[in-house]
Amino acid sequence: MGHSTRTTEAFLRLLGLHQVAVLADVRSMPYSRYNPQFNREPLADSVREAGLTYLYLGDALGGLLTGDLANGDRYSGYAAVRCTGLFQTGLKTLTRTAAATPTAVMCAEQDPMSCHRTFLVSEALAGEGVHVQHILRSGQLESHHDLMERLLQRFGLDASAEAGQLFPRARRERVELALRHYLNA
Repeated sequence: MGHSTRTTEAFLRLLGLHQVAVLADVRSMPYSRYNPQFNREPLADSVREAGLTYLYLGDALGGLLTGDLANGDRYSGYAAVRCTGLFQTGLKTLTRTAAATPTAVMCAEQDPMSCHRTFLVSEALAGEGVHVQHILRSGQLESHHDLMERLLQRFGLDASAEAGQLFPRARRERVELALRHYLNA
């Protein structure tokens, strides 16, 4: 879920609505000039005061591409990040935590279609067989599978586009193509 411009109270209500016990912050730079209530330290304090656990994983699972990775396309950059030991360690920490207790992954963007947590973190989790649910601004849940279906439709790569093809592409191949288009648009 993204913090967006919510109040701390509204944000914590959404976590409570979904019985979240751990908030995993995956922002590379966990600070906001416009929403200082979501700066790392005040957010951690608010989360703890609400009886939840704050887990910072932005150093391992953040979406800020640096060095040579920042100079190429985002799709390839994210693919390279997923292969790093730091990312793999962070993903294992997140997976273990989420297996033990309800966990939300948080970044800044309200729409999961606009955030690295979808294309970097959720895609990696889905690849590990984890069932990912995105908490939308309304509080409703959208499965990662359904979110990827929206992405496929956006680029005309959904199953109906493959109907009647002599050699239809597998869904995974279509998702990768849609991700490449979206991230490098």
